[in-house]
Amino acid sequence: MNPSETEVLQAFEMWKYLEMKVAELVYNQVTYSDLQQLNKWISEGEQAWEAGDVERYLEADKEFHLFLAWKTGNELLHEFLERIINQVHVYVRMLERHSKTIPVIGRVKDHYSVVDALEEQDLSLLQTTLDEHTRYHATAWSWERSRQ
Repeated sequence: MNPSETEVLQAFEMWKYLEMKVAELVYNQVTYSDLQQLNKWISEGEQAWEAGDVERYLEADKEFHLFLAWKTGNELLHEFLERIINQVHVYVRMLERHSKTIPVIGRVKDHYSVVDALEEQDLSLLQTTLDEHTRYHATAWSWERSRQ
């Protein structure tokens, strides 16, 4: 598989759009129990990252993001987000395998910021955090591809 840069950047852009819609729909509906579950997935992701287990990290990352989509009650939004996350994770795996200079995944701190914004019910902060999170991956892809 050798996707074009345009294809990859479009996938990251679609991921951002879907995440923004999810944020808009759930930012003020998340419960304390939900925050605990999100923190559990963050912890699992951190442990996997520290152990060098990329697949386990990506699974925790996927669960984290899809949980919020599930909270919307919109099955199509959940399905589309899952599909785009699966595609983005293919690109992240590719980049992680080939990158010698940047940690492509390990953006756990962004997930903590998402939880903080949800806890504060701050839609603007949540959207900013999600934008930075998705933009980081797109920028990392573009930068690394330009070096090849």
